[in-house]
Amino acid sequence: MHGFEILARQERIQSADDWNRSDVPKLWLYHLHYFEDLLRIDADEWRDRHAALVTRWIRENPPVSGVGWDPYPISLRTVFWIKWALSGGTPDKAMLDSLVLQVRHLENNLEYHLLGNHLWANAKALFIAGLFFEGPEADRWYRKGLHLLERERGEQILTDGGHFERSPAYHILILEDVLDLISISHAYRRPLEDEWAACARKMLRWLEAMTREDGNIVAWNDAGTNAVPSPKIVIDYAQRLGVDRPGIDDAITHLNDTGYIRAVHGPFTFWFDVGPIGPDYIPGHAHADSLNIEITVGGMPLVVDTGTSTYDTTPRRTYERGTSAHNCVTLDNDTDSSEMWGSFRVGRRARTSVIALGSESLCAEHDGYQRFGVVHRRTVAMARDSVLTIVDELRGRLTTGTLRFHLAPGLAASVTESTVVTPLARFEFIGAHSLRIENCQIADGFNQLKSATRIVVSFTKIVTTFIHR
Repeated sequence: MHGFEILARQERIQSADDWNRSDVPKLWLYHLHYFEDLLRIDADEWRDRHAALVTRWIRENPPVSGVGWDPYPISLRTVFWIKWALSGGTPDKAMLDSLVLQVRHLENNLEYHLLGNHLWANAKALFIAGLFFEGPEADRWYRKGLHLLERERGEQILTDGGHFERSPAYHILILEDVLDLISISHAYRRPLEDEWAACARKMLRWLEAMTREDGNIVAWNDAGTNAVPSPKIVIDYAQRLGVDRPGIDDAITHLNDTGYIRAVHGPFTFWFDVGPIGPDYIPGHAHADSLNIEITVGGMPLVVDTGTSTYDTTPRRTYERGTSAHNCVTLDNDTDSSEMWGSFRVGRRARTSVIALGSESLCAEHDGYQRFGVVHRRTVAMARDSVLTIVDELRGRLTTGTLRFHLAPGLAASVTESTVVTPLARFEFIGAHSLRIENCQIADGFNQLKSATRIVVSFTKIVTTFIHR
């Protein structure tokens, strides 16, 4: 019997059937089958136990049935098993034979129907298995994996360095993959072309732009932060490989292709989403968060995103993907700016247009409410020292809107007729019909929620928010 704590949830695997338990979220089971623990910091002390766990997995997960034989878990497990072997583990014949069977099954079941990060992971596994093994079959895996990776690199890594699904969490995973590819190809004396190091550098710049001063990522779109390495871990990895960071602009960094902006104004640093919600053909990790904003003051989080705590089809998943879970504006009917279907689908989606990007003012609008005769325009002005000004305007049909700002967990807030005071900043609202504070929960990774508060403002046509240091 083995006990596991994965994504802040503890479960025990007591029998062969438990590898495929129906009462456990599939994402948790996927991580169970990845074997990430093989690369824990103190892995040397766990060699025998890890080897025994691999043996048990092989015995209790026969080909080719169960969650563990899905292409994505195979892809990640292949890489973790090989990394374990290359870092001092001793794979026996049963492990090597199983690994060959898994890669053969993967090669015949590549996830072209899902594309995105799934197909990328499939290709990485083929590439690394092709280097690890020898012979004509391994050479085919290597060539096929490399061909797919080069094709998908051009598709998935945007010119500004961002991953095309526009999730900082998935960006970290793909960047770590790129660094793995560079590292292992050098180890086998089959180095990749220089384009891969250039790709890593621009991805590092994007990550730096989307990392807050406290070292955490801006948790936009699907961003289960406890399922990915921290930015520091990935940046340190790149430095060990000799991949340097280009650095970001001091004042305004516009990640043009992704549509994200990072700007600094006095004590404020803020991030402004003026781009599409994701690629048109694969928006499964998107949220209805057009024109979203996050704000720090003096390096401390002030306005944060609700984040992602689950992929299960539950009311919480629906809520976290919806507009009201973000620092955005909803109409009086509380309709999402983009239609979120199920856990990973999107119907009608908002299109964002940039109106102006200047040194003192950033302005964009989205048409997600156009079917109601309304366009939401947001302007962030930086003309006044120590004051950040946000103007939200509903253009078109006269209607009531609701503006929400989610405060970082732990921030106390008090409200008066037109102001909200926190230890970090004071919010002043002009044009508000009503102003209140609500309790809410902020995701601190999968299966982890923290209590917090949010500011809720009702207005007609236009509301102006002044945030004073």
